[in-house]
Amino acid sequence: MSKCNIVCVGKNRNGTLRYWCTEHHAPASNGKGEIFERCLAKTDPIVETSENSLTIDPVEYPDGITLWGNVLPVYDTTNRDPDLGIFVRAGRESGKEKRIHRTFQFIHVVNENETVDLDYPAAISYVSASMSGHETAYIECPKCGYPHLDKDTFAVNPHRKHLCTRCGSNFYVSTPNIGNPVMKATALLGG
Repeated sequence: MSKCNIVCVGKNRNGTLRYWCTEHHAPASNGKGEIFERCLAKTDPIVETSENSLTIDPVEYPDGITLWGNVLPVYDTTNRDPDLGIFVRAGRESGKEKRIHRTFQFIHVVNENETVDLDYPAAISYVSASMSGHETAYIECPKCGYPHLDKDTFAVNPHRKHLCTRCGSNFYVSTPNIGNPVMKATALLGG
């Protein structure tokens, strides 16, 4: 596991200092203000490579683009590793080459001067929110500008207070929502 980069990001409700690891995007102290030697991240994040990532521009695929999060099977007797990630299906006009039909860990959606980055947790969190009947919104941390992603229980419960996973700052929005960068990707893809 790579070395933590632990920084103070403010105070807990009880007035003690709160620490965050900007390297692994995880807490690095307890509620009493005691700083840890290492953050609470269990593993290093998946490293992006040319093999597990895709940059996609909707202009290059006029026949359409489909993205979805591959979820774990309910039951599987095959003993194969599940193909977890973001499955992409994209094609050009009939008869042209450059069709995509595979799973990636990272997707970079570009449209003119704008880009949004997606990963597997963003896709699965979007699926969770949708299946729970909740809409998601594209929001950024007002302190560092990082796109916000609500995961796990936060992906199915709209809320006003959000925690930036990049800088560790808390911020508030006016209306309870669920943050997910998929919404910006949808806009860039013309949805």
